[in-house]
Amino acid sequence: MKKSVLFFLIACVLFPAAVPAQEKHPVTIAVSPWIGYGPLYVAKEKGFYGDVDVEISIIADTDTRIARLMGRYAQIVAAPAGAMVRKSRKELDFRAFMVIDESRGGDGIVAAPGTGSIKNLEGKKVAMELYSPSEFWLDMLLEERDLEDLKEEMEFVNLDGLEALDAMRRGDVAAMVGREPFLSGARREFGAEILATSSETPGMVVDVLFTQADTIERRGDDLAAVVRGVYRAVRWMEDNPTASKAIIKKYLGEHYKVNADFNNTFNAVSFYGRDDNIRYFGTEDDPGEFEDTLDDVIDYWKDKKELSWNPDPEDFMNFTLITVPES
Repeated sequence: MKKSVLFFLIACVLFPAAVPAQEKHPVTIAVSPWIGYGPLYVAKEKGFYGDVDVEISIIADTDTRIARLMGRYAQIVAAPAGAMVRKSRKELDFRAFMVIDESRGGDGIVAAPGTGSIKNLEGKKVAMELYSPSEFWLDMLLEERDLEDLKEEMEFVNLDGLEALDAMRRGDVAAMVGREPFLSGARREFGAEILATSSETPGMVVDVLFTQADTIERRGDDLAAVVRGVYRAVRWMEDNPTASKAIIKKYLGEHYKVNADFNNTFNAVSFYGRDDNIRYFGTEDDPGEFEDTLDDVIDYWKDKKELSWNPDPEDFMNFTLITVPES
């Protein structure tokens, strides 16, 4: 053995401080430009993640965000539960470990002035991103109103966001199913009327932090720090709404250029703290409402033949992190 190598090994034993510390890798969270993920930004700005380096990557396309998780370029993805279930495979081992927000008016359907009700969309063109959380929400809404057959009488145009808004502006479609800030944009620009929103379907449209099972095993402490940071952020936001909005605008301002649209979206979201998560998840022995939501989502994608396996809700739920204390 060379003397230099031998000396290094002896030094490592006698003087452990001389051994370089292992680099601590950041936790990357892939998100869309949605106000519902605001607690992630607030936690980062206020230092609520502690000594864990959290990087937040804004990616509009859902499939790209999920691909980042699958490729290990991100450790966490924030997304609607339905989107993650649809892209799941058994070997990917997706795990939902906390809910970050619920849409309570942030998703909905708006129509041309004078439409009056959803029933009056029979035979009309409606803009909506197909095979999306918006379509899932619409199906659940129509089922609750006993209007399932009405969907077959509408003509759907596969458009979302600005494209859907432009189609309404031109009169190419009579209505739009989507989320804020585009609903507010339609109301502001041409007086579109709201026919229904997610405030009528509590607990159905939730955004969830997902990771993979082996990431929880390898980096459980870091994920716990993220959960703790979000909990602290939600609490802080309740006490400091104006400052919270300023922080979120710092990160998302270019996506919400009209102040009224920003405020409308912020007010249409309910942020989930620790008590909300514990209530919604429940326990392994006594699951909460999230199990029912996942059950509906799974059945929905099965009916559309979009799942390559036969999962149960518990295949996606991790209960170990939601009980992390706030401090």
